[in-house]
Amino acid sequence: MSYGIPTAFVGAEPCGGAPTEPRNTYIWGGNGRGKTHTACGLLRRWAEQRGGGLYVGASTMLHRVVDGMRTSGMDALCREYERVPVLVLDDICAHRMTDMAVEVLSRIIDTRHNADVVTIVTGNLPIGLAPDEAGSPATVNTVAGTRIARRLHEYRNLPLTGEYQTRRRDGEPPEPAMTASVDAIDPQTRRLIRWWWGLPHADRAMLLDALSDMPHPMGPSRDALLGPPPDQNNSTARAQYFGYMQGERLVLGVHSAALWAVWEHCHSNGWLEADGRTLRAAEA
Repeated sequence: MSYGIPTAFVGAEPCGGAPTEPRNTYIWGGNGRGKTHTACGLLRRWAEQRGGGLYVGASTMLHRVVDGMRTSGMDALCREYERVPVLVLDDICAHRMTDMAVEVLSRIIDTRHNADVVTIVTGNLPIGLAPDEAGSPATVNTVAGTRIARRLHEYRNLPLTGEYQTRRRDGEPPEPAMTASVDAIDPQTRRLIRWWWGLPHADRAMLLDALSDMPHPMGPSRDALLGPPPDQNNSTARAQYFGYMQGERLVLGVHSAALWAVWEHCHSNGWLEADGRTLRAAEA
């Protein structure tokens, strides 16, 4: 069964290191990294397990829904995309995101999340919920808004940093070359690391005390987050710090996930100054 997969990727297989458990996943990286190939390979595998699947380009889906609203209601137009057991939304944020496009995309992603069906999203941009810095590149957060970025932040994050091999062998589709997570620390996560270890030791300890009851299944040890920062330029230190989560080579490990949760809690509760990095004096 083709599941609507483009002809060039009908035979796509998940390559080594790709996750096996069906779960909401955001695959991102620059052009030519093999995002569509990876998404289609996962779709073929997971659709067989879940009993159905569909591939659609995000811009194609948005055009169908937005244009169709002239004659039909949004509920009827979105239903196919909201109910299919496994859905690939390929290349979000590739075109201008109007208010209506953001509303449709948010609705479909949120509805699928609440229905406990699997969504695979691909895009060129990092999510971008780390503290902002001057001159930072575009992110899902800046292009599509915080609502979509926060939802994708809950997904398995799969950054592709290897070059996509375009040589075809025996008429088969090319395979993406992937690198391990310790070599795929995206700029937003690097900023997050700089934010955390830029805080005074007392502030870090206060935050960990305040958030000690916050549910987070991947929480690291207190000593690790109060100790010295990792050497991001040392591959051994990166491997020890980030680790591999559940054997998935391409997913950042426990410490970065916990830091995202801490920063998001601080941000949503107004504990940060306007720069998004400094703790308010009254809270510190």
